[in-house]
Amino acid sequence: MISISKRCPKLIFLNHLLLRAMNSSDLTSKGRSYLPKNDVGFHERWVLIKAFQDLMRGVRGSLEEAYFFIALLREGKIRAPTSATLGEILAPYRAKAEAMNFPNLMEQVNRGLEKPVPFAEAYGSLQSARNCLEHRDGVVGRRDVDATGVLKISVPRAKIFVEQNGAEIEVYKNFYAEKDTVIQMRMETRDLVFRLGEPLKISAKDFDDIAFACANFGTMLAQQLPKVPSLG
Repeated sequence: MISISKRCPKLIFLNHLLLRAMNSSDLTSKGRSYLPKNDVGFHERWVLIKAFQDLMRGVRGSLEEAYFFIALLREGKIRAPTSATLGEILAPYRAKAEAMNFPNLMEQVNRGLEKPVPFAEAYGSLQSARNCLEHRDGVVGRRDVDATGVLKISVPRAKIFVEQNGAEIEVYKNFYAEKDTVIQMRMETRDLVFRLGEPLKISAKDFDDIAFACANFGTMLAQQLPKVPSLG
């Protein structure tokens, strides 16, 4: 089974808690008084950088495992010396997956899935946000923007909503719905737009959406893997 990561969930969760704390009222005013103003910004960026690194590592790891699974399934039978260990036999397949850049790896995996799972644009956005935070202290620089001077971060999110009088009403905290109301969900993309020289502000809510989308990517990847032929 493919998961978002074998090592990352606890790290992502801890980073998420830290980010939420830094966005809370306790740390926005009185709770932050013990830190110099510049230090607060540094800690927020550090937490976001770690959070994005963990998410990207998890997404990448899940994709490599999917490639590995598909490649072995296509191979069928593998001839190897009797003295070889399982790790030695499988090493070339893992090395090939690790050597690919993300778009190529995504393309190779999608070719082997029952139904393609798009995620290249979202991964590119994660990479852009991380680069800005890590290399330019979270301030949008010339290397971050497109020809129009804009950095666009596409945030995949799950929209949970109900239909009322022909309109979609998004569910919110303490939302009240009548009995037998059908609650629906779909994935959509929300764009965060930043201009040259602006600080890259990503809230805990934004990170919630991004983390959920990454986890959902792992689930969809597992669901679309080719089925193992029956031995019977």
